[in-house]
Amino acid sequence: MVKSAEELDGTNVENYSAIFIGGGNTYKLLNDLKASGSFEKIKAYIEQDGIVFGGSAGAIIFGYDIESCAAMDQNKVGLKDTKGFDALSGYSVFAHYTNGSSRLTEQENRERTERYTEKLLRYSQERGPVIAMLEEDTLFLNGDHFEMIGSRPYYCFEGGKRREMIP
Repeated sequence: MVKSAEELDGTNVENYSAIFIGGGNTYKLLNDLKASGSFEKIKAYIEQDGIVFGGSAGAIIFGYDIESCAAMDQNKVGLKDTKGFDALSGYSVFAHYTNGSSRLTEQENRERTERYTEKLLRYSQERGPVIAMLEEDTLFLNGDHFEMIGSRPYYCFEGGKRREMIP
């Protein structure tokens, strides 16, 4: 188990059957991976059909650009290069799209989803398409084909429009 990107520095990732990348602040995660040189190692591993699973921020970095997460994460590390692994051919990723928080009221959760929606509509118009997923869903990528695995809808934001998709 690796707890920091620096620990991957001397590690040969090809020796592993799979890699899991966890969550946290997406900007910090990507910053740490790029600063340590681990980003390029993992990217090469992905390109050689390595198995990688990401949760939350660890999923968002598989998209084209992580700026899609600006609605929920702050760039406290001052990351300039926000390009992700681009494993989804130009699509960015947004996690926890319609998941409510137990710390918020139903009205506050609804308002948060509306705020996320507005920002993702604008992002998709200005920067490119986004796949917005729920926490319980999994996006499975096999070569050029992806499949959403889950029981509730996910959403594609493209050109300032939102489209509901069924897994």
